[in-house]
Amino acid sequence: MRSATRAAEMESGEFGPEYGLFGAPAMHAFGARRHIHLYGTTRDQFAAVACAFREHALRNPDAMMKKPLTLDEYRAAPMIVDPFGLLDCSLRSDAAGAVVVTTRERAKDLRRTPALIKGFATHNNLKGWFADDTMVNTAAGPSGARAYAMAGLGPEDIDCAQIYDCFTYMVLAQLEDYGFCEKGEGGPFVASGALRMDGTLPTNTSGGQLSEAHAEGMLQIVEGVRQLQGIYGPDRQVAGAEACLVSGHGGNTVCHSTLILGTAT
Repeated sequence: MRSATRAAEMESGEFGPEYGLFGAPAMHAFGARRHIHLYGTTRDQFAAVACAFREHALRNPDAMMKKPLTLDEYRAAPMIVDPFGLLDCSLRSDAAGAVVVTTRERAKDLRRTPALIKGFATHNNLKGWFADDTMVNTAAGPSGARAYAMAGLGPEDIDCAQIYDCFTYMVLAQLEDYGFCEKGEGGPFVASGALRMDGTLPTNTSGGQLSEAHAEGMLQIVEGVRQLQGIYGPDRQVAGAEACLVSGHGGNTVCHSTLILGTAT
């Protein structure tokens, strides 16, 4: 006699590619649409993220994207998966980055001033993307809390951020979860200009994965280190930067990591 219940391993295939559900854009679009429903977030607020990071990329000679981005151009871009248009999605890139991690004592002998690892943590939402409120409350929350505690810092101490920006929405959600604004206020926060070089939290100052290159978060670490080393000119340098938060996530926000870097002084 056949059981009326399906096996647990069949659940992931119940609504799959045959219904148009495949790939990271579709999965993250659920979260973006949920945030819009709960908090009144708008696509123009997503555009504020894309446009800010494109402006930063124009200052970066190694960035893939070299053309300014206007709000009208963002709105006119082809729709990929509602509510994401083309310019809400990160680049496809052939890119790489590297860092050297050593002791503080050894770093004193190096040519450049080092950036210190002040705090780090990971967290996994093991129930998955569709469970509970995971789509709008990402694993950045608990991951960030532990990293802040290790570093002895809070969101008010962070001078710049390098956020894993596979999609515009994920920047907004992580900024909320890291405490830079309240949950649901990410839209107005990014629309205020906070992420720009002259904003309250310069973010993805090399252009991020949306406009520099998608290298699975490695370039965010590299940029964070460089900002704290103070190697850039005034058009690209965050003035007086002493602490930088770097984030990474995977599995449709189920897995998350937080790194807090600081100056050696």
